[in-house]
Amino acid sequence: MLAITISLGVSLGDPRMFFHEGSVLTWLSFLQLVMVAGFSWQLFKLQQNSSIEFDWKEPGRLWAIIAIGFLFLAFDEMFKIHETLDQLIHLILRIEETKLTDRIDDLIIGIYGLVGLLVLFRYRQELMKQKPILPFLVAGFLFMLLMVACDMLTSQNDIISDDRVLLKFVLAEDSLKLFAEAIFMVGFYHGFRQTRIHHTLAV
Repeated sequence: MLAITISLGVSLGDPRMFFHEGSVLTWLSFLQLVMVAGFSWQLFKLQQNSSIEFDWKEPGRLWAIIAIGFLFLAFDEMFKIHETLDQLIHLILRIEETKLTDRIDDLIIGIYGLVGLLVLFRYRQELMKQKPILPFLVAGFLFMLLMVACDMLTSQNDIISDDRVLLKFVLAEDSLKLFAEAIFMVGFYHGFRQTRIHHTLAV
């Protein structure tokens, strides 16, 4: 999909044509995130006991929290929640947009990542039980770190002055995000499938 959209964009004179907000790749990103949320929720349903009450302290609730988190990220992708928060902060606090305050957007994304890591740390024992997912989580987070690095290099034009080099980093940033989401999607599907097979054999 990435190869097709980049090639088509180049042939039409704009390599980033399909990388803009609301484009086909935005929808692809949205669908991937929703699928991650869906697989995580199915994993949660396989893990939960017969109790009707939802106790956040139970280790198996990790998968429900991850599902909710990825669903939020999906809607953030589609409706630009963190960009809107950035604008609201500037508006409410009457902050003039500068090179420094433009980093608020990056800070919000950083908070997303920090919250995610704290949740994984809190439920680390439950996470370690799902060994099939772990390699995918590590790979996905590595791709996300590379994406953040590209974002930091491209968010200010004074870091990279060459437009051709800048374009490559911009395309790399969006591509890394899509690859990270795909890795998470495959990982959670694999974890769900393995857990379902285990439960079927146990029964």
